[in-house]
Amino acid sequence: MAKDKGLPDFKLDDDDDDVPAPSKEEIETVRRAGEDIGFVSEKPVKEQDFRKVPKSAFTYSYTLRMRPEDKDRFDHFAWKNRWNKGEAFQKLLDLAEEKGLM
Repeated sequence: MAKDKGLPDFKLDDDDDDVPAPSKEEIETVRRAGEDIGFVSEKPVKEQDFRKVPKSAFTYSYTLRMRPEDKDRFDHFAWKNRWNKGEAFQKLLDLAEEKGLM
């Protein structure tokens, strides 16, 4: 392959392994210097206990075939009332029961 004019020949350096790891004092000096100019070091995040996260009551997925305009009406109904889709579906079923349609 011909070498293109004006483009450098990039090669991997084998010298990267010779760079020593910074000492604890160097790390602390750099950390303090960064904080002096406004940079805040990331603090370790406490492990979250995922068991405390409430789970949704709506765990079943239900697929319906419908007209696009009906889907838009349902989405608007849920959005207007600030309900998620599961809550909106539940409200429609409750309303149908109240009206004696079920």
